[in-house]
Amino acid sequence: LECGPFPPTPISYGPAVSPPKCQNVSFVVEAAGTDNELLFMASPRITAEGELQFTLTEMEFGSADFHVSLLDSEGASSPARPLRVVVEPVNNAPTYEVVPQVNGGRGQAVQSL
Repeated sequence: LECGPFPPTPISYGPAVSPPKCQNVSFVVEAAGTDNELLFMASPRITAEGELQFTLTEMEFGSADFHVSLLDSEGASSPARPLRVVVEPVNNAPTYEVVPQVNGGRGQAVQSL
């Protein structure tokens, strides 16, 4: 971001022009649709430095679409651009749980685990 006084150029003989105002800009990320509502623990956002950040929900996969635009401190907004995040499924090893063996027979008392 550059703002402030700009040096005159030798060819600018016209009236003095005010330097542009310094403005803050921020990214606006709006959800447009997903095939898995549980995909994100923290929805995507873009920092002032332009870094895309989000947190995925463990063991979830799918895709989500967003519209991204820039908003300045004067209230002007850029046209929205599409953003798609795709999370591919991972082939996780199967899991199991060993349960104790319970033997029973006719006429035996009830057993609880």
